[in-house]
Amino acid sequence: MKGGLVSLSLTAIQSAIQFLTIVVIAKYFTAELLGVYTFINTLLLVTGIVCSFGMRQSYLLNKDTYRLKTYLYARLLLSFPYCAFALIYYCFIFDSVTLLYVSIFFYRLVTFFTEILWSHFISCHSYKKLMLSQGVKSALCFLVFLYSAHSGMSIERCFFYQVLTVAFLFVIFDSKVMYLSIAGTHSKLSEVKACIINSAPYFVGQSSIAFQNNSPRLILGFLSSSTALGLFSFAHQLYNVIFFAFSSMLNFYLKKRVGRKSILLPTFIVFLFCLALNIVWWLFGREFLKMFLSEEYLVIFYPTQFIFGFLFFKLCGYLIYWRMLSQGFIFKVVSHQVILAACTSLIAVIFIYVIPKSGVYFSIVVSFVFYFFYMLFLDRKINTQK
Repeated sequence: MKGGLVSLSLTAIQSAIQFLTIVVIAKYFTAELLGVYTFINTLLLVTGIVCSFGMRQSYLLNKDTYRLKTYLYARLLLSFPYCAFALIYYCFIFDSVTLLYVSIFFYRLVTFFTEILWSHFISCHSYKKLMLSQGVKSALCFLVFLYSAHSGMSIERCFFYQVLTVAFLFVIFDSKVMYLSIAGTHSKLSEVKACIINSAPYFVGQSSIAFQNNSPRLILGFLSSSTALGLFSFAHQLYNVIFFAFSSMLNFYLKKRVGRKSILLPTFIVFLFCLALNIVWWLFGREFLKMFLSEEYLVIFYPTQFIFGFLFFKLCGYLIYWRMLSQGFIFKVVSHQVILAACTSLIAVIFIYVIPKSGVYFSIVVSFVFYFFYMLFLDRKINTQK
């Protein structure tokens, strides 16, 4: 329970920091630069999740089968395709923003190597080390970025100093653990290969969820302008933070109701939350955008209200999803994540292509409704076959 709470707290910290980073870029720089950052970061993030091959989840369940050393060697081996993809992105898309791209890439590369320690510290109950390695490091990197932006530096220099900070903190917090893990005898290549293959089931689920959550931003980055992506990225990140915060609170409530079929009370709670959220945004949304960002972002007030108006469907779909997991249908549900990811991407492509300026907001809403009805269909299908 304590491990889950610490992990949830760290995820909340990192989610909040990602949102605050968006706010800082939006406040001190232009929407176009925010769009460039979002496109680079999202592309490298999704590629990193795919190349990590689900090892963070695999380690928690198979730590007695393979040592941390084996997972670190596997991660090192998988870093080669990750770097190769990053080089291709730079050559064909981001060659005009070299310093910015390289800084974000190295930050993501450090995260790519160290996230396996997240699972290691949880499995060893080393919660203090986990908080230092992940939470404190993320917070300090953000503070350096905030100070740099407030000092009037360019966005390239802000991210350059941030990546220097994360490299320095990596040496302090993580390098010793990684060195002691790989010291001594080396893992055999066959063992590393078996470790990667064993992580394949988690790779499918994690990669599908990554594409499902990030496909609108990726497709908008390819098909539209950086300014449009920058404006959308704030609305998207705002929705993500709210969805994560409320769904995390629901998790603690739902864990006490494992196996129960009725979700009427949680659905009513979701309805009240969505109603309150829409009222608060309608009353104070404009003031929030003016105070923390600029008048340039007032154009996303109504689209954000539109997304919040349909958030009820997403959260209700999440309730049905959680109920299926609590009934022991985890592998049946995960296998359908690929379908959801493909449909979400297709919806985004259609709406962004047909309606270039506002289509991405319609795609988010349609994906909410589709997610709800697909979860409802899947729930009935699984319980009928039971």
